[in-house]
Amino acid sequence: DRVKGLVSIAVEDLGDFESESLQNLNRHLHFIEHYTKKGDFDSCSKDADDIVESDLPAFISELTKTKQVSEAGGNAEMILYRSLHLHPIIKRASESLFKSGHYADAIFCAYKALCNYVKERSEVEDLDGQSLMARVFDEEKPLLKLNPLRSRSDKDEQTGFKLLFMGAMTGIRNPKAHENVVQEDPNRTLEYLVFASLLAKRVDESSKKD
Repeated sequence: DRVKGLVSIAVEDLGDFESESLQNLNRHLHFIEHYTKKGDFDSCSKDADDIVESDLPAFISELTKTKQVSEAGGNAEMILYRSLHLHPIIKRASESLFKSGHYADAIFCAYKALCNYVKERSEVEDLDGQSLMARVFDEEKPLLKLNPLRSRSDKDEQTGFKLLFMGAMTGIRNPKAHENVVQEDPNRTLEYLVFASLLAKRVDESSKKD
Protein backbone atom coordinates (compact mmCIF):
# COMPACT_ATOMS: atom_id res chain seq x y z
CA ASP A 1 0.00 0.00 0.00
CA ARG A 2 2.88 2.37 0.78
CA VAL A 3 4.46 1.85 -2.64
CA LYS A 4 1.09 2.23 -4.39
CA GLY A 5 0.49 5.48 -2.50
CA LEU A 6 3.88 6.90 -3.44
CA VAL A 7 3.36 6.01 -7.09
CA SER A 8 -0.03 7.74 -7.05
CA ILE A 9 1.44 10.89 -5.51
CA ALA A 10 4.33 10.91 -7.98
CA VAL A 11 2.11 10.94 -11.06
CA GLU A 12 -0.90 12.95 -9.83
CA ASP A 13 0.42 16.24 -11.19
CA LEU A 14 1.35 14.82 -14.58
CA GLY A 15 -2.04 13.89 -15.93
CA ASP A 16 -2.35 10.60 -17.78
CA PHE A 17 1.12 9.22 -17.21
CA GLU A 18 1.36 5.81 -18.88
CA SER A 19 4.50 3.83 -19.54
CA GLU A 20 5.62 0.24 -19.76
CA SER A 21 7.49 0.52 -16.46
CA LEU A 22 4.35 1.81 -14.71
CA GLN A 23 2.29 -1.02 -16.15
CA ASN A 24 4.86 -3.58 -14.97
CA LEU A 25 5.02 -1.97 -11.55
CA ASN A 26 1.25 -2.04 -11.13
CA ARG A 27 1.07 -5.63 -12.37
CA HIS A 28 3.64 -6.85 -9.87
CA LEU A 29 1.96 -4.87 -7.07
CA HIS A 30 -1.31 -6.59 -7.97
CA PHE A 31 0.26 -10.05 -7.73
CA ILE A 32 1.94 -9.20 -4.41
CA GLU A 33 -1.40 -8.05 -3.03
CA HIS A 34 -3.06 -11.22 -4.36
CA TYR A 35 -0.50 -13.62 -2.87
CA THR A 36 -0.31 -11.68 0.40
CA LYS A 37 -4.06 -12.01 0.94
CA LYS A 38 -3.67 -15.79 0.45
CA GLY A 39 -0.77 -15.91 2.87
CA ASP A 40 1.47 -17.24 0.11
CA PHE A 41 4.53 -15.07 0.79
CA ASP A 42 6.96 -17.29 -1.09
CA SER A 43 5.08 -16.79 -4.38
CA CYS A 44 5.30 -13.00 -4.19
CA SER A 45 9.07 -12.87 -3.59
CA LYS A 46 9.91 -12.83 -7.31
CA ASP A 47 7.44 -9.99 -7.91
CA ALA A 48 9.06 -8.05 -5.07
CA ASP A 49 12.51 -8.62 -6.59
CA ASP A 50 11.26 -7.41 -9.99
CA ILE A 51 9.85 -4.25 -8.41
CA VAL A 52 13.06 -3.38 -6.59
CA GLU A 53 15.56 -4.38 -9.27
CA SER A 54 13.71 -3.39 -12.44
CA ASP A 55 10.32 -1.71 -12.22
CA LEU A 56 11.09 1.09 -9.76
CA PRO A 57 14.40 2.21 -11.37
CA ALA A 58 12.79 2.28 -14.82
CA PHE A 59 9.69 4.05 -13.49
CA ILE A 60 11.73 6.72 -11.69
CA SER A 61 13.81 7.36 -14.82
CA GLU A 62 10.75 7.77 -17.05
CA LEU A 63 8.92 9.84 -14.45
CA THR A 64 11.88 12.22 -14.13
CA LYS A 65 11.99 12.80 -17.88
CA THR A 66 8.22 13.32 -18.02
CA LYS A 67 8.33 15.76 -15.09
CA GLN A 68 11.07 17.78 -16.80
CA VAL A 69 8.90 18.11 -19.90
CA SER A 70 5.89 19.02 -17.76
CA GLU A 71 7.79 21.72 -15.86
CA ALA A 72 9.03 23.17 -19.15
CA GLY A 73 5.49 23.40 -20.48
CA GLY A 74 6.03 20.39 -22.71
CA ASN A 75 8.59 22.41 -24.63
CA ALA A 76 11.75 20.54 -25.57
CA GLU A 77 13.48 23.84 -26.35
CA MET A 78 12.92 25.00 -22.78
CA ILE A 79 14.53 21.85 -21.42
CA LEU A 80 17.57 22.59 -23.59
CA TYR A 81 17.49 26.27 -22.54
CA ARG A 82 17.60 25.34 -18.86
CA SER A 83 20.36 22.80 -19.40
CA LEU A 84 22.73 25.49 -20.70
CA HIS A 85 23.26 27.16 -17.30
CA LEU A 86 23.24 30.65 -18.76
CA HIS A 87 24.70 33.53 -16.79
CA PRO A 88 22.05 34.85 -14.36
CA ILE A 89 21.70 38.24 -16.05
CA ILE A 90 21.19 36.60 -19.44
CA LYS A 91 18.71 34.12 -18.00
CA ARG A 92 16.68 36.82 -16.25
CA ALA A 93 16.56 38.94 -19.38
CA SER A 94 15.65 36.21 -21.86
CA GLU A 95 13.85 33.27 -20.23
CA SER A 96 10.23 34.43 -20.36
CA LEU A 97 10.66 35.82 -23.88
CA PHE A 98 12.29 32.63 -25.12
CA LYS A 99 9.59 30.50 -23.52
CA SER A 100 6.84 32.52 -25.24
CA GLY A 101 8.57 32.28 -28.62
CA HIS A 102 9.65 35.94 -28.83
CA TYR A 103 13.12 34.97 -29.96
CA ALA A 104 14.32 38.29 -31.41
CA ASP A 105 13.24 40.10 -28.25
CA ALA A 106 14.98 37.46 -26.11
CA ILE A 107 18.24 38.10 -27.95
CA PHE A 108 17.91 41.88 -27.80
CA CYS A 109 17.10 41.91 -24.08
CA ALA A 110 20.00 39.55 -23.34
CA TYR A 111 22.52 41.81 -25.07
CA LYS A 112 20.98 44.93 -23.56
CA ALA A 113 21.44 43.30 -20.16
CA LEU A 114 25.04 42.46 -21.07
CA CYS A 115 25.72 46.09 -21.99
CA ASN A 116 24.22 47.34 -18.73
CA TYR A 117 26.26 44.77 -16.83
CA VAL A 118 29.49 46.08 -18.37
CA LYS A 119 28.43 49.63 -17.43
CA GLU A 120 27.79 48.54 -13.86
CA ARG A 121 31.08 46.67 -13.47
CA SER A 122 33.18 49.38 -15.12
CA GLU A 123 31.26 52.30 -13.57
CA VAL A 124 31.02 53.99 -16.97
CA GLU A 125 27.71 55.76 -17.49
CA ASP A 126 28.34 58.17 -20.37
CA LEU A 127 29.08 55.58 -23.08
CA ASP A 128 27.04 52.82 -24.68
CA GLY A 129 27.33 49.96 -27.13
CA GLN A 130 30.44 49.71 -29.26
CA SER A 131 32.12 52.81 -27.84
CA LEU A 132 31.55 51.53 -24.31
CA MET A 133 33.18 48.19 -25.07
CA ALA A 134 36.11 49.83 -26.86
CA ARG A 135 36.82 51.99 -23.81
CA VAL A 136 36.25 49.39 -21.11
CA PHE A 137 38.29 46.60 -22.70
CA ASP A 138 41.03 48.72 -24.30
CA GLU A 139 44.21 46.67 -24.23
CA GLU A 140 46.43 49.61 -23.31
CA LYS A 141 44.34 51.31 -20.61
CA PRO A 142 41.48 48.96 -19.78
CA LEU A 143 38.87 49.63 -17.16
CA LEU A 144 38.24 45.88 -16.97
CA LYS A 145 41.17 43.51 -17.46
CA LEU A 146 40.47 39.97 -18.62
CA ASN A 147 43.94 38.83 -17.58
CA PRO A 148 47.15 40.30 -16.05
CA LEU A 149 48.13 41.87 -19.40
CA ARG A 150 51.78 40.97 -18.89
CA SER A 151 52.52 39.12 -22.11
CA ARG A 152 51.81 39.50 -25.79
CA SER A 153 49.29 36.67 -25.54
CA ASP A 154 47.54 38.45 -22.68
CA LYS A 155 47.18 41.59 -24.79
CA ASP A 156 46.01 39.57 -27.79
CA GLU A 157 43.27 38.00 -25.68
CA GLN A 158 42.22 41.41 -24.35
CA THR A 159 42.13 42.83 -27.88
CA GLY A 160 40.24 39.83 -29.24
CA PHE A 161 37.55 39.98 -26.58
CA LYS A 162 37.30 43.74 -26.92
CA LEU A 163 36.42 43.17 -30.57
CA LEU A 164 33.96 40.43 -29.64
CA PHE A 165 32.19 42.72 -27.16
CA MET A 166 32.15 45.53 -29.72
CA GLY A 167 30.84 43.20 -32.42
CA ALA A 168 28.15 41.86 -30.12
CA MET A 169 26.78 45.37 -29.68
CA THR A 170 27.07 46.44 -33.32
CA GLY A 171 26.17 43.19 -35.05
CA ILE A 172 23.67 41.62 -32.64
CA ARG A 173 22.12 44.10 -30.22
CA ASN A 174 21.74 47.12 -32.50
CA PRO A 175 19.97 45.41 -35.43
CA LYS A 176 17.50 43.82 -33.00
CA ALA A 177 16.83 47.26 -31.50
CA HIS A 178 16.49 49.31 -34.68
CA GLU A 179 14.68 46.93 -37.03
CA ASN A 180 11.74 44.55 -36.92
CA VAL A 181 13.98 41.48 -37.06
CA VAL A 182 12.26 38.14 -37.55
CA GLN A 183 13.86 35.26 -35.65
CA GLU A 184 11.97 31.97 -35.80
CA ASP A 185 14.72 29.46 -35.04
CA PRO A 186 14.95 28.58 -31.33
CA ASN A 187 18.25 26.78 -31.82
CA ARG A 188 19.89 29.81 -33.42
CA THR A 189 18.46 31.93 -30.62
CA LEU A 190 20.10 29.65 -28.07
CA GLU A 191 23.43 30.10 -29.85
CA TYR A 192 23.10 33.88 -29.52
CA LEU A 193 22.19 33.53 -25.84
CA VAL A 194 25.12 31.20 -25.11
CA PHE A 195 27.49 33.72 -26.68
CA ALA A 196 26.01 36.52 -24.54
CA SER A 197 26.39 34.29 -21.49
CA LEU A 198 30.06 33.62 -22.29
CA LEU A 199 30.73 37.34 -22.51
CA ALA A 200 28.90 37.99 -19.25
CA LYS A 201 30.97 35.30 -17.53
CA ARG A 202 34.16 36.94 -18.83
CA VAL A 203 32.96 40.18 -17.26
CA ASP A 204 32.64 38.30 -13.97
CA GLU A 205 36.20 37.05 -14.34
CA SER A 206 37.62 40.48 -15.15
CA SER A 207 39.36 42.78 -12.69
CA LYS A 208 39.36 46.55 -12.54
CA LYS A 209 42.40 48.59 -13.51
CA ASP A 210 45.18 48.87 -10.95
